[in-house]
Amino acid sequence: MYNKNQIYLDNSATSFPKPKQVIDSISEFLTTCSSNPSRGVYESAIEASMLQLETRSLVQELYNCKDFKNVIFTSGITHSLNQLIYGSLKEGDHVLITPFEHNSVVRVLNLHKINYSVLSNTKEGVVDFSNVNDLINEKTKAIIFNHASNVFGIIQPIDRAKEVASDNNLMLFVDSAQSSPIVNLDIDGITAIAFTAHKGFLGPMGIGGFLSNDSSFLLNLKPLIAGGTGSKSALLSMPEFLPDHLEAGTQNLVGIAGFNASLKYWKDNRDSLVNNYKERISQLVEGLSKIDGIKVYGNLDINNRTNAISFNVIGRDPSQIAMELNDNNISLRVGLHCAPLAHKAMDTYPSGTLRFSPGVFTKKKEIDYTLEIMKQIVKN
Repeated sequence: MYNKNQIYLDNSATSFPKPKQVIDSISEFLTTCSSNPSRGVYESAIEASMLQLETRSLVQELYNCKDFKNVIFTSGITHSLNQLIYGSLKEGDHVLITPFEHNSVVRVLNLHKINYSVLSNTKEGVVDFSNVNDLINEKTKAIIFNHASNVFGIIQPIDRAKEVASDNNLMLFVDSAQSSPIVNLDIDGITAIAFTAHKGFLGPMGIGGFLSNDSSFLLNLKPLIAGGTGSKSALLSMPEFLPDHLEAGTQNLVGIAGFNASLKYWKDNRDSLVNNYKERISQLVEGLSKIDGIKVYGNLDINNRTNAISFNVIGRDPSQIAMELNDNNISLRVGLHCAPLAHKAMDTYPSGTLRFSPGVFTKKKEIDYTLEIMKQIVKN
């Protein structure tokens, strides 16, 4: 149950609160439509199909994709990364990954026995490509690139990743979970971008996807899931056209309805949302950095980071600090954040870090209060 006095600073996990428009769109769909697209010619089924089409088009526009049919919906970014890795790679292949990959990449690679090498990083938490030529071999097929770490929030050099992929004829898969839509990201030069609705987009959980400008790449992916599509039902294999080739089963139209509203909300309010987001990050990073006994990790330049702010109180157990913050109605994340490689890269393994992540709706007074509580905790 939501505590009205709660200061929610865990937006890197999922955004809260959601805009009223998102909630209203979900409610309206369930109340007035709630039909399955591509399965009937009655009015509400057609409306569901149009909602799905419009949402694809909004995503297509955001990432500058050539074709709305190349936007594939999934249950979220973990599903998307599983599909991209399983569908394009095989046992014994080799890929390059950043030190900041989430377990939604590393565990999938291990599951499918795909070999990987980890790029190096600077002490500020930036991916370093200086040793990339030493890591590439004849079996290297792709770079999997976390655009912004869910632990340390540093925006990574995507243009350099594009150059390396192009120069070495490698696929480039980008995890945009922590960067979109705050940080501009263009599909040009990228094989596929995986996205999720429930974080920066302010949409609901359970809906996300991936997209590519390369239709042949998408059609050559081995489907992770097979089943009904509402098209070519006589076939005993998945249809060889998009998006049906990669979208089996009943789509999450409830989630798509919410995602549709969140995409429109962003288009209408982008400047004010981004401005408040950056102001709260700056306020929090600067405030924490001024408290003796606190170490904030990574590059502190707010122009090169997202809202994931990892820190520790020197000499104190981070889990205990999290409990003290919870006692003061401040919600945050603590631990390894499903990214053990990131902690090893930044010397915060195995205890992990505390992570504040303000959102676009976080208020100045909430950060003021949080910083005061942190000062009290450090003194005790």
